[in-house]
Amino acid sequence: KLISNEEILIKTEGSTEYSFKAIDTAGNESEYSEKFIVNIDNTNPTKPTDVKAKYDGKTYTGNSWVFANNVVVIPLGGGDSLSGVSHYLYSIDNGTIWNPCLEGNQETESKEFCNISAEGETVVYFKSVDGAGNISDDYLSYTVKIDRTAPSVPTIKSYYGEGSEKKEYVSETWINQRKIVLVPEGGDDVRREGASLGEAISEREKYQFRTKYQDNEFTDWIDYSDNCEVKIDGITEVQ
Repeated sequence: KLISNEEILIKTEGSTEYSFKAIDTAGNESEYSEKFIVNIDNTNPTKPTDVKAKYDGKTYTGNSWVFANNVVVIPLGGGDSLSGVSHYLYSIDNGTIWNPCLEGNQETESKEFCNISAEGETVVYFKSVDGAGNISDDYLSYTVKIDRTAPSVPTIKSYYGEGSEKKEYVSETWINQRKIVLVPEGGDDVRREGASLGEAISEREKYQFRTKYQDNEFTDWIDYSDNCEVKIDGITEVQ
């Protein structure tokens, strides 16, 4: 039985349904009112549990270097037993500023995503947000590495002879030898303009070379292993 100005204090988490009826001093009762539902969720959701990422229509594997204009990163999972996970937040500055993920579309094949385009190493943090606005205490981290900067052009060191008889060979010089050995040097990744001293960049993975003998066409590019040897009489161009 309620009297004027009496209040009901609702503290219980979850969904609680109420209906009201009026009773006069003679004991007559009205019909029940329409139901009124109170939803309370004070519990933070759990953090996202997984991440899917792609670039140029390909699957991206976290913490690996890739040549790409951008990498689309999609947070997944996280749980909330009451209001459910509503959306995600992301941060790219060690958790100082959190922004809502972008709304997904057919291209991203996801509900939400964030877009990483900066060269170098970017660590993305994700948090879950539930339907009541509660934010997960913990976060899921994911590392994206993008390198669009070509390495510097390698130099070539060449020699002939063995042991104490080894001598430097000068390009385009005619010489009476059975073998000329070519060894590439340098070709390190160029630090991007404006990059800080400690900014991560990818490293040289390998060398490749190709040869052209006399008036023939260049061969296909070949992975360099220990050395490149020229043993044929005549003019051989090596790149």
